[in-house]
Amino acid sequence: MIERIDPTTDTTDTTDTTDTASDDGALVQVRRHIPTWLIASVGVAIGAVVVIIAMSLSTSSDEATIPLVHADASTNSEQSAAAQAFLDAWSRYRTTVYSAHLVFERVATNGQSLHTESTYIQQPPRRSIRQSDSVLITAGADSVTCNTVAGQSQLVCAPAPDTDYAGDIAAEIRGWQAAFGGDQPAYRVARSADGCFELQLNIVMADPPYGDVARFCFDPATGALATRQFVRSTATDTETASAITADIPVDAFVAPTTTR
Repeated sequence: MIERIDPTTDTTDTTDTTDTASDDGALVQVRRHIPTWLIASVGVAIGAVVVIIAMSLSTSSDEATIPLVHADASTNSEQSAAAQAFLDAWSRYRTTVYSAHLVFERVATNGQSLHTESTYIQQPPRRSIRQSDSVLITAGADSVTCNTVAGQSQLVCAPAPDTDYAGDIAAEIRGWQAAFGGDQPAYRVARSADGCFELQLNIVMADPPYGDVARFCFDPATGALATRQFVRSTATDTETASAITADIPVDAFVAPTTTR
């Protein structure tokens, strides 16, 4: 089932605390809350659907930590320039026209793995996300969500609420700006020689939304997000577009005929 999350949701403070070990072995107290930039992570995952499924994989907390490849230290000006370049790339990705076939793989440190595939089609303000057992089409009054029902082989569809496409993108950009901004940004950004971006966690956080290190690569021709990878101590999530095109199928935003 495709889960929709509103990226404009207000910050929610849980007000509890957790003792977390710092690098030097001392215990620091971390205030656990849901910042607005974390809420915006729904727009990050070109595989947001499969990430929800992947969370069902059990992982062992006593497994060895995955080695991390950290970004080189950068000056504030370099960080600011890299962050702005990322924001520009993200804005282009969310407003461009493309069709992409995506392959998602989670590899856990305990040996478990997950492999799924999906198709994303975007022609703003319309967007379609399709997997074998689910479809989400955002297309104004024609928006629908479809899922398989137990005992049935066909997708069953129901009307879905339309969204403020431009408003959603603006909320995602504000979320990224919050993640990269301030005296102590949650993530620091570096741009690699191949034009990709590496985000490195910069603060102590119990469950960082993009892992300890994240990597984003955008397709030069279309602007679509071609690769994303989140590296955590328990697993590495990698999603790669096996095919990207600016050509949109004529039936891209047509829902299955079975409705309710």
